[in-house]
Amino acid sequence: MGQKLPFQGVLKATDLNFWRHFADQHSNPTPLRSALQSVFVIFGQTDAMSPFDLYGFGFQKCLTSWLPATAAVVLVTFLEGIAASSLVGFAVVGALQLGISQFFLLLIRRSTSPKMDVLFDGFQSFDRYIQSLLASLLVGFLIMAGCFLLLVPGIIIGTGLSLTFLILADHPKIQAIEAMEMSWGLVVKQGNFWKVLGFQLLAIPLLMVGFMMFFIGVFFVMPIYYSALAALYDDLIGIDPLPPSISY
Repeated sequence: MGQKLPFQGVLKATDLNFWRHFADQHSNPTPLRSALQSVFVIFGQTDAMSPFDLYGFGFQKCLTSWLPATAAVVLVTFLEGIAASSLVGFAVVGALQLGISQFFLLLIRRSTSPKMDVLFDGFQSFDRYIQSLLASLLVGFLIMAGCFLLLVPGIIIGTGLSLTFLILADHPKIQAIEAMEMSWGLVVKQGNFWKVLGFQLLAIPLLMVGFMMFFIGVFFVMPIYYSALAALYDDLIGIDPLPPSISY
């Protein structure tokens, strides 16, 4: 018997296996069954975690570390807002994204919350700072260039490079170009594009819920997104982020 969790109804609703079982119980080709089967094909295969599973895990993980996770998001958002108001704001965004990626990787991999100084790991060494800066500039430029070419290339590029900062955080000695190549390889070359795109699309209603909560809610849903994104990265590199004692 696994550990009982609060909000089990919410967690079950985010478990794709629950809906897959529901669809299998209905042999008739109903519109609902057809729609669910389409979701399974686009959002993930049966032998891996789906985007629904990942967001369920992110919610579950944040239940036990909500205060530090929310504080990390608020702090980084505040610092990025200050940076954006200056002419040299681009110089710190990459390092901050590296720091928050490191924070949430540690959050999902450990039983205790990481310290807040992890958020500033991108400033700890000159080489690490330069690589995060280069990654920020290159990824941003490529996405903007792709969007300029009728939007779709920008979506493809953004999806393919969406794991760049998690890879930089996970491999301190890696170069920015290598991290981008690894992200592209994990997402596109290994056939995970639709799964990652589906994951990113599911973030839209999540953020909408946050905005509907007088905008403050964004700071409560963003930790779920970052935790789920870190879990997605671990899933793609072969690390199972789900604790074995948890069941629905």
